[in-house]
Amino acid sequence: MAEIAGAKIPVETARKLDGTSLVPLLQSPKAPWPDRVLFTHVGRWNDGAIDTHKYCQAAVRWNQYSLVRIETCDDPNCGAECKIINGVQNGKEGYYSKINSGFNYAITQKGKWALYNLDDDIPQENDIAEKHPDIVEKLSEKYEIWWKEVYPFIK
Repeated sequence: MAEIAGAKIPVETARKLDGTSLVPLLQSPKAPWPDRVLFTHVGRWNDGAIDTHKYCQAAVRWNQYSLVRIETCDDPNCGAECKIINGVQNGKEGYYSKINSGFNYAITQKGKWALYNLDDDIPQENDIAEKHPDIVEKLSEKYEIWWKEVYPFIK
């Protein structure tokens, strides 16, 4: 967006940015587009609790695959998203339950990633991680690298 607006981004700020310009695609839908990986993380945690929320709503998107990890911290008094997620795990309906999120995934097992093929499974209901451990390994490694890169800017 900065490129479209003609904004000049200071070098120090540019070092902190992550992304790819959409200008080539806006100029031509047939423009070459590099293979890329998209990382998402809902960064909501209490002050000083970033380390225990590394996998709270983490996702990696690559081609047709969506690698997802939604797990809570171990603090029963956590006021971040963990409170909502723990409520769903304990039977309450909420955003993260399959009932209310027909377009979204549910909570993952602690320590496990879930993998979905969006070509076949847009609602992300069929975890194929066990069938494709190579993709899980590749994308989870990319997540770890990304986390190390952004960590200094979000802690």
